Amino acid sequence: MRAGNSKFGRAHIKQGGRHHHKPSHPYNRKAKKKWQGAFNRGICKTNGRYYTLYCYPFRAGLAKRTMCVWVDYADWKFHGRNMGQKGIITAYVAKGQKGPRKHRGRDSCLAQDD
Repeated sequence: MRAGNSKFGRAHIKQGGRHHHKPSHPYNRKAKKKWQGAFNRGICKTNGRYYTLYCYPFRAGLAKRTMCVWVDYADWKFHGRNMGQKGIITAYVAKGQKGPRKHRGRDSCLAQDD
């Protein structure tokens, strides 16, 4: 995962996303296991040519939640140099598990603005 900056990657997640809400952007061992669970479930939605959403529904006590992981497969250019694909741009927890059976959680992820 790239270190990134305030707009993507590890730095973006650690700052709590665009809205600086750290509780919804966990960056610990448990969160990373949920990210892997999202990848293992397959693509939840593709947005355009490169953006891909992966969803992982889970329970936090009695509450239903979904881990949402956005990946950007486009190349990232830094000072005119191609640095390869961006990779994970953000990961956050959404309330609920709304969405079709095969893509449970997708609509919850899309409804929550990062």
